[in-house]
Amino acid sequence: MEKLRAVSGTLQSFIISRRKVSPGPQKPSGDLLTSVIDLLQTTKAIFSWLNRYPFICIINYSAMKKEIIRLCMELAETIHKECSQTEKENRILSICRELSSFCKNMVMGSPEVLVNQCACLETIHLLTTSPGQSLGIEIKSNNGLHFITGTTVNSPAYRSQKIRPGDEVIQVNDMVV
Repeated sequence: MEKLRAVSGTLQSFIISRRKVSPGPQKPSGDLLTSVIDLLQTTKAIFSWLNRYPFICIINYSAMKKEIIRLCMELAETIHKECSQTEKENRILSICRELSSFCKNMVMGSPEVLVNQCACLETIHLLTTSPGQSLGIEIKSNNGLHFITGTTVNSPAYRSQKIRPGDEVIQVNDMVV
């Protein structure tokens, strides 16, 4: 969220600075389009995070994802709209302010445990004690992402004490899943 706020702020600063240097009507700038693309790419990254556990379990995040999509669509429409450069820039500034406010509200309204949660990759080696024994991992898949939902008591996964609900499975037997 902080990166999205920063990219949005950079785009706003770019437009405001450009206006101070060259007031009056201006031609569309490649730098402006590049900045808008950067904002959309950053927004896409945020959107993909909101599609991950534990966010998918929180109802309010569904509404937030819809708001992100609405603002991105509006930004794309604004870039392609037939109007003056000043009108485009005014609308882009407005969308950037909405995105910044949205990010601030999202961080402030999120449980502290989500805001401060760090991500790390860890390799866990599990071995069964007998042929045909299950590893004891319960997995839920969503949009190509695979998350641990639980472990079976006394299973290799349970005994490892390293696998917890919410963990994402990235690889199995050195193969990306």
